[in-house]
Amino acid sequence: MEKVLNLTPHDVVIYKDNKPVAVFPSAGSIRLTEKIKEASPVAGIPTVVTEFDGVSVVLSQDFCTQVQDAVVIVSLPVLQATKENPFILEKIKKVLNDKNVNLKAIVAPDTGNDSVVKNEKGQIIGVKRFRTL
Repeated sequence: MEKVLNLTPHDVVIYKDNKPVAVFPSAGSIRLTEKIKEASPVAGIPTVVTEFDGVSVVLSQDFCTQVQDAVVIVSLPVLQATKENPFILEKIKKVLNDKNVNLKAIVAPDTGNDSVVKNEKGQIIGVKRFRTL
């Protein structure tokens, strides 16, 4: 059975025809660990370069372990980092495998202009689709 697991720190809501059709509650979070290096100032303002050098995975206490295959929702930076740094993807797979979950696919909410759904205050409340690499 394929299950969608949301490993972002907030609910992910999918919209179709301006109505929410799916809500994926957070089951934990995956965050990138980073190194900050100073760079040359820009217009006299301090500037840094961020290098992502690892990943931190935190699963909620009620994380579902009764799934065989899972599509995992992560943030767009995490999704991009899995392509750029195979170590990050392997670490995510290992943490999930330790919970008897096989990573079938990894996706991120597509917050591009033609997918994002906003409320009257301009705040993002959902998306129409996922993004993958």
